[in-house]
Amino acid sequence: MTWDGIKQKFEDTRFSNEDGVVYWRERVLKSIFLIIIISGIIPYIFSIYLSLKEDNYTLIILNTFVYFSIVSLYLANTISLYLRIISIIVMAYIIGFALVFMIGPEANGLSYVIAASLLSALLLGLRGAAGSLLLNMILFAVIALGLHYGFFAGFNISKYTVPVWITVTSSTEIISLLSSVPLAILLNGLEKTINKQKKLQDSLREKVTLLDQAKQRAEEADRLKTNFLANMSHEVRTPLNAIMGFTELLMYDVYNDEDEKNRYLNTIHNSGTYLLNIIKNILDFSVIESGQLKLHKRPFAVSDLMNQLEQMYVITEIAKKEIKIFFDATKDKDIIIDSDIDRIKQVLINLINNAIKNMNSGSINIGYYKEKKNVGFYVKDTGNGIPENLQHSIFRRFIKIEDRNRVKEGTGLGLPISKGIINALGGDIWVESKTGEGATFYFTIPVDKQPG
Repeated sequence: MTWDGIKQKFEDTRFSNEDGVVYWRERVLKSIFLIIIISGIIPYIFSIYLSLKEDNYTLIILNTFVYFSIVSLYLANTISLYLRIISIIVMAYIIGFALVFMIGPEANGLSYVIAASLLSALLLGLRGAAGSLLLNMILFAVIALGLHYGFFAGFNISKYTVPVWITVTSSTEIISLLSSVPLAILLNGLEKTINKQKKLQDSLREKVTLLDQAKQRAEEADRLKTNFLANMSHEVRTPLNAIMGFTELLMYDVYNDEDEKNRYLNTIHNSGTYLLNIIKNILDFSVIESGQLKLHKRPFAVSDLMNQLEQMYVITEIAKKEIKIFFDATKDKDIIIDSDIDRIKQVLINLINNAIKNMNSGSINIGYYKEKKNVGFYVKDTGNGIPENLQHSIFRRFIKIEDRNRVKEGTGLGLPISKGIINALGGDIWVESKTGEGATFYFTIPVDKQPG
């Protein structure tokens, strides 16, 4: 492997700087691997030479296993960070105690035990340091008992007497304690500080995102408000011009006969009604937006509401349009709900009129159904449908879906008003539609009262 390859391997980590201490632990572990791999190649070759000279094949096998295990751990990306940390600590113990057993006091193998404690503190924190110190005490005590009863005869560790072993291992444990525990405490403190800073950064980033979203919503609302006001100017002027123009014609008797006069009066009446509806919509929307919508709830039969609507649309002629309106039959005729009948009727009329306005021919089906603790209403038309990307936005204020082939009348407030009313009544409203296949508007109202 070239130096550039080694450098790339070192910089290629699973974690980023934002992951905090775990990122730096991985970097430290890779640094340890690199130091051992690069600086350990010459001692490894020299130890092989000495071991061959002294016919110590066990040491050759041990050194080869440890060195190439470290190389493999460094190159393996599939092994978890925790497992690699445990592996390097275990190898330090293996080398240390192997040197103690095979060479004795001359090898200074206990220095690897100190190194294992430091690695535990550095890479695993305070728990790792405590576990390492406890493991040291257990191993030292077991070996002391083995020396006392002569279990290690034939090994160079037997050069230690029990008192000397206890003295040496006590010093090793004290050095490990004085070096690993303060290091672990320092690193734990740094980890807490880093985690706290990371939480603050995440919180700040989240707030910046929310502010950016709020800014975008405000800009979008401002743009829609501007379009709405421009649209309102046109919507209000059109009926006003008709009212003023035909009123002047009547004032100066500019008409040929009574039929023409009646047509003028009918135009004035229709324009006045349309203007009144615009003003009513604006007022309703303002009340809903300010959270001051007043509801007048009382128990009523849903079938009575549907009968009122059916009578209203049966006697209403839909001029110049071939549209049929059907009120679907239902099995649940005796449903009684405790709600505001006038507001629910307003929503249904709004949905029906929207369907009529957006169709030249076809049919509209109106009905209701019982669903758990709610009554569901629907208005289904066979019109052109609503594009999927616009189905959520049509309930937002100032949104108005325009048709390229014609200019649609209306303020674009009908659906936002309907949504505000339904939400105030504790229900929900949504649309299901496919382009070219019509649209079905649904809304639900909680059932608070049933016949006894």
